Amino acid sequence: MPKTFEDEFMEAQADMVSICLEYVEDDAEKIYIYGSCEGSITTGNCFFKIDGRVLRKHQLNQVTGKHYDVSPERQEGCLNIILEDLGKLKDVCKRYQQPMPTEIKLVYDVATRNLMHNISMRKYILIIFIWLQTIWKGSGSNR
Repeated sequence: MPKTFEDEFMEAQADMVSICLEYVEDDAEKIYIYGSCEGSITTGNCFFKIDGRVLRKHQLNQVTGKHYDVSPERQEGCLNIILEDLGKLKDVCKRYQQPMPTEIKLVYDVATRNLMHNISMRKYILIIFIWLQTIWKGSGSNR
């Protein structure tokens, strides 16, 4: 059976979850993944809930009794794969002539193996630019 848009879209999301599980050595309650794609700008990040605490990639060793490899190289490797997967999502959307979400939020519950996603099509870069202009004007900056 040929793959559908939904199949390929989910594969890229599942790959993001997979690299995050590998990064945290399959030892998390939840994994949070954020991606933003607008125009030529793509960014992403991941966070982990361990022992009831939400931690950023570099904070994993704050969990008592655990030691994770949180070296800059390993963090960069994880983020690079997330960014590659966001690129795959762009390609899938283009191939199936679907709009690319500007924001993707994934929450993976490790115990239930349930992946929830929130996808948005808002134009954040323009909103942020307008917001920054307002701040600069209010602070008397000449920029």
